[in-house]
Amino acid sequence: MKKQQKKISDKEWLERDFKIKKKGDITFTVLSLSFGLLILCISAYYHLIVAPNRLSNTIHGHQYWIYIFSLATSGIALLFNALMKIGDIRRKYF
Repeated sequence: MKKQQKKISDKEWLERDFKIKKKGDITFTVLSLSFGLLILCISAYYHLIVAPNRLSNTIHGHQYWIYIFSLATSGIALLFNALMKIGDIRRKYF
């Protein structure tokens, strides 16, 4: 015997869709914020602790600065994206 599915109204469907989008937006923002902070922490850790204590650096000169700059820029971009998304979430849902 087949189980019958409950029919839902348009209003219930829109509320369900709204909750799913809200949860997805908040999850995306939290992940973006945490990955941005993680990347910034990794680049700062490498620049301040690992690189000065190494006797034989494998990355020399401008290559080192390009590496640190690209990591930091990625982290800042993710943080900026998360901050913009927080404003968007506050405007849309609260």
